[in-house]
Amino acid sequence: MNRVLAAFGLFLVAGSAASAQLTHYFTQGDRLFVTSDNGATVTQINMTLNGSTAPTISSLAFDPMGNLWGGTTAGGSLYRINTTTGALTSTALPALGGQTNTFDFRMNGSVLELLTFTTFSGGHTDFQIRNANTSAVISAATTVLTGVNPGIPASAYPGSGNIMYALDGLSYNLRALNLSVISTPTVIGNTGITWSQAGGAWHNGQMWLGTRIGAYNTSTGQQNHGTSGFRFGTINTTTGAFTQVFTVSERPFGGGFGYAVIPTPASAALLGLAGIAAARRRR
Repeated sequence: MNRVLAAFGLFLVAGSAASAQLTHYFTQGDRLFVTSDNGATVTQINMTLNGSTAPTISSLAFDPMGNLWGGTTAGGSLYRINTTTGALTSTALPALGGQTNTFDFRMNGSVLELLTFTTFSGGHTDFQIRNANTSAVISAATTVLTGVNPGIPASAYPGSGNIMYALDGLSYNLRALNLSVISTPTVIGNTGITWSQAGGAWHNGQMWLGTRIGAYNTSTGQQNHGTSGFRFGTINTTTGAFTQVFTVSERPFGGGFGYAVIPTPASAALLGLAGIAAARRRR
């Protein structure tokens, strides 16, 4: 869920001048996995909290400054994650609550906002916009989705505008939420795949989806993970259709799955230089 390009004008200029290679981050239990070559090489980082094993991280998002954040499975506590060491840092960001959570960030003028979907055990999903610095609720709606459990496991905010995209975990549909008039997200279309866990991200005009391959069992209320691993690809935000880009084999480290994407440092630097050159040509 990258916002770095939206936060810095030079990179916005560069978006049409070059294509960045992406670094994909995903979690399994208390492990963070990183790949910059579409799954050919996957690096495992053991996450820790205060020197001990970290809690299960089930959602990920990058803030506009390029910091990676993770939300826990139960209660939705948010931690900043050191992408080199895996160390989690407690912060003043508000906890999400609930059982299943997905979140993103939005710069609204000078205010950094936290956008959150939270699903509770009764099967209803709430949505909130909160000031990330003060925890104050800016806008909220209870029960934007009912009868769908595990609710909204994946979402992505494009970096500007009033539309946030979300995927429901029962019918596997892509939905659109109007942030200016918060209500039930409108169904856009079906992804054409199933999953047991999922995470969403946004980069350079494109929505990405990472999933743990499997399905949600409606009769037992359980997530059937299987042993098929993970798939990653793009979502067409007009039709909802999913296009697979690469897969990663199973990582046997328990529950919880979060996903985020950001340009690799080398690609981001090249984009920045391209943006500077483009700006100079216009002078």
